[in-house]
Parts: sequence; C-alpha cells; structure tokens
Amino acid sequence: MFVEYADPAHVDYLMGEMLDFINRFDVDSITLETAPAVYAKAHMGIVHIHPFWDGNGRTARLLANALLLKAGWPPLVIEQKLRRDYIECLADYQIGVGRLTDRTGVWPNEATLVEFDTFCRRAYTATRDIIEAAIA
Repeated sequence: MFVEYADPAHVDYLMGEMLDFINRFDVDSITLETAPAVYAKAHMGIVHIHPFWDGNGRTARLLANALLLKAGWPPLVIEQKLRRDYIECLADYQIGVGRLTDRTGVWPNEATLVEFDTFCRRAYTATRDIIEAAIA
C-alpha cells in the first residue's frame, strides 16, 4: 500500500494548524467518554502530516496523550498485540483522505476518523482495565 503524506511545501502550514489545535484545545472539556476521540483526532492529524515512513507514530502518540494527561486522564496505550490493527487503521484513513495540503487542512473530512476513533475507544477501554486491575 502507498500512503501519500503531506507535500513538504505544505508541512509548515499543516503543522501550524495542528499546533493551534493542540494549544487551544480546552482540556477541561475532555471527559472519560470523549478522551478517545480527542486522542484519535490529534494522533491522526500529526501522523498524516509527518512526511516520513517511520518515526511519526511515536511522536503522534506522545502529543495526543499530552492532551489526555493535561486533562487529568490516563494516557491511551496501544498494546503490541494491536499493532497490526493500528497500522492498518492508520493506512486506511490516510489512503482514503489522500495527500494533505494547505487547502485541505489537517482534517479534510472528520467523518473519516470513525474507524480510528472506534479503534482508540477499544484501546482506551483496555488501558483503563489495566489501570483498574493494578489499583485493585
């Protein structure tokens, strides 16, 4: 499969939009129910902009979790056993959306985030189960 990342000429604009989203996001509005969707949007925005084949996932997971942590919620952890599903979900979205530009913006069609949002909800439930088991 071939994923078209953002054209390097548009990365500055797109990263500016992404950083504005992160910096202006009202973390007080994040609830336990909305945390996976917030994570999914931030993660997908970052991972789809980054114009390199590898390495962008770690950065995306870190920055997306920063929003959850700042809001006082646990981070979303993607377990190793879900890695293949995670990568396929990212690729499906990126191929479906296509190459980002300064005209498309970071999220040209937020409705296409549904599959990744669902994946993140499952991962967050597993994360919460791990935390609850550790507390018990």
